[in-house]
Amino acid sequence: MEDKQMDRLVTALESIAASLQTVEDTILEYDPAKHKERVEWYYYEFYNLLKAKIEGSPNRPPRKNEKTDIKASDNSPVSE
Repeated sequence: MEDKQMDRLVTALESIAASLQTVEDTILEYDPAKHKERVEWYYYEFYNLLKAKIEGSPNRPPRKNEKTDIKASDNSPVSE
């Protein structure tokens, strides 16, 4: 019984180690200069959306996944 639990523990630890190695590889391969333009675009889009909420509508067409009539949430639970 104890051998079976030890095998499961070793398998779980090996899986965690593999996941951490994947995360480490992703971080080491990240090139900020390569993604700078994309990040700037997202910042600009966020700025336009925020400005539109304050001043009026943005000067771009709406997307399908954007809600057009967003009201401030009171964080109350949803009742169905």
